[in-house]
Amino acid sequence: MCLENGVPYKRLSPSSKIYLYNGKNQAINVLRDVSNLPKYSRIYGIQPEASIIGAINKNNLDDIIIFNKKINQSRHIVEGVIHEKGTETMVQSLSPADKKKLLESFSGRSADTAKLPEGFLNNTKAEIYLYDNKKIALVNWYEDFAVIIENKDVFDLLIEMFKSTKYMLKKYDQNEKIARKLVELG
Repeated sequence: MCLENGVPYKRLSPSSKIYLYNGKNQAINVLRDVSNLPKYSRIYGIQPEASIIGAINKNNLDDIIIFNKKINQSRHIVEGVIHEKGTETMVQSLSPADKKKLLESFSGRSADTAKLPEGFLNNTKAEIYLYDNKKIALVNWYEDFAVIIENKDVFDLLIEMFKSTKYMLKKYDQNEKIARKLVELG
């Protein structure tokens, strides 16, 4: 095992690495990596409702808000597959002020989202991100671990799988849902 910027990784081949994050407050490093991408980068993700709840409940809310703001400020384009009810569920346990702060951090995002059908991935507590044209991040917030695989061929396989899944699903305007929720909160 080697270290890169304090992160343990294993080089599997000249073009492949695996980064391991394990333990309390370690999985959040995936969001740090994603939010530090160059301006106008594209991020692809599948985030079931149970996983987004884990992300909100297991991490410091201010950290999540910072990452969301960085993604918006860098004008990253987020292509996502999510549960429509996830927006409602992720804020249920928060105070009104925290709900508003969190929703505002998501608002105005350059996003192209599709919604997962009811009953599909309902109990899935993990999520996946594809980014940087070579990285795949798998995160399980409930078990405090994440893995980033850096391999262009694996990325290319998974991005095609992502696109074929996303484009078969119904489009969903998460920005509109967030705007409506912010109006409700006043």
